[in-house]
Amino acid sequence: MTDRINALLASMADFALRYPDVTEGVACAGTPIESRTVLTGKRAFVFLRRKEVRMRVHESLAQVKALAAAHPDQYEAGKGGWLKVTIEAGADPAP
Repeated sequence: MTDRINALLASMADFALRYPDVTEGVACAGTPIESRTVLTGKRAFVFLRRKEVRMRVHESLAQVKALAAAHPDQYEAGKGGWLKVTIEAGADPAP
């Protein structure tokens, strides 16, 4: 299952990196919350970790809140337009 999660995280980063002026980095290196990040300028808009993904979805916040309400065990709408997606081994993301 680890390979599947790694492939999912890599494909998400690859997709985001297709946009102009987007780079990749590491946040909180060497700590328990170390994350692979995708940035535009100096601002991260995606944080990728083995058990969760956090992304800025400010423009889609209404849809994200509906998704989180329907699947609270997998999605959480946060303040400032952030979405947290919990990744569980063997589980497929809810639509």
